[in-house]
Order: sequence, then structure tokens, then C-alpha cells
Amino acid sequence: MKTTLITKHLSKDSLLREQLLKEGIELIERPFIFTSPISSIPEWPQAQWVFFSSPKGAEISIKLGLDLSKYRIAALGEGTAKSLPQTVKPEFVGHSTDTRAVAEDFLKVVGSNSVLFPLSDRSLKNVSSIFPDHQKIEVQCYHTTTVAMDCPKTDVIIFSSPSNVEGFLLKNKISPQQKVITFGPSTALYCAEHQIEVSESLENTQDSTLLTTILKWISRS
Repeated sequence: MKTTLITKHLSKDSLLREQLLKEGIELIERPFIFTSPISSIPEWPQAQWVFFSSPKGAEISIKLGLDLSKYRIAALGEGTAKSLPQTVKPEFVGHSTDTRAVAEDFLKVVGSNSVLFPLSDRSLKNVSSIFPDHQKIEVQCYHTTTVAMDCPKTDVIIFSSPSNVEGFLLKNKISPQQKVITFGPSTALYCAEHQIEVSESLENTQDSTLLTTILKWISRS
């Protein structure tokens, strides 16, 4: 059986696992990062918007007492939007793995309003960096650490972030036969800096796109 590694856990309602199994492909979901909240946030800053850049960031912010009813909600992508409580409907959801493009679209929507950015201590700040200082409030609310673990060799590897590439490389190597796919330009750039050839960098991470891309490259592995 052919195999594909993706360095994240898919959402519970994702059909990608079953779709790949029907094609004779096993999907291994294995993040190479670990996230943990900081001890506490006594009081969250006031702002008109809050922007979540990941499902884990949203989850931890809520656990640390962020009251979503006080903000207009924005999410980096559909995965982050789906991770929010069912009663919360984001007013902005990005539709590209190019976080710079998402940031520019979000800035147009926000206008002059203030934005709260809950961040990891390893955040690249691709979205918040385009906002002027007087308009943004960055709050470090969780830690991200890389995890070193062995992984079985797969035909295709899908890296979801630069940190996951870093974690993977701690105990694993990539052979010339393996096909590497990345989520967006930041992850592709990190791979290039570490002499990893990228077969394709995805513009979106919808299940339909992932399925088509995996089938295309696994046939060439």
C-alpha cells in the first residue's frame, strides 16, 4: 500500500482519510510540534477584532479565558474557522495558504479597526506584521516546541508549517524518491533553505485539493 504523511491532524469531519483508502493509500497524520499554553493571562486586551492563525491558537485562547463575544472574529483559514465553537461564526476567513495574501485581504476588511492577535512564541507574524503598531495588539499565549520522533518512510510528505519541517528533520531524512508538498510559500521557503526539493506548494488546503495533489504525486513516486 502506498503511504502519505501529513504533519497535522485533520479535522474530525474530513473525508480525506476514507477517500485515500479507497485509492489504496494510507494517510499518516503526525505533527512534529507540541503546543502548550502559557500559565495565564490575567486580562485580555480590548480590540474590535481578534484574528486566529491556527486551530490550536483558538483553542488555547478560549481556555485562557478569551471572551469571543467581545470581538469580531477572523480566522486564517477554514480549518481554524471550523475549530471555533459552533455558535461562533467568523466574519472573515482566509482562503489561501499564502498568509501574506490573507493578511492583505484581512487588512482591507478591517480598515482602521484594532486587532488582537493571539500568537505562539515561534510565530512568523506573517499576518500581524503588515498592520501598523497602533492598530494591532500581539499577545503571546502559547509555546510551540518541535518534537523529535522516528517516522516510517512514506511515498509523499505534506509539510504544514516550517516548524513541522524542523521537527521532522530532527530524526528523519528525505530520500530523492519521496515527493514533498508544502502548505504555502513560507513552508516551501524553509524547505528550500534546507536543500529539500518541493514538488508542489499548495494555494489552498481543502480536502479536494489535497486528494488531487496526493494522487498526482504518488503516481510519480
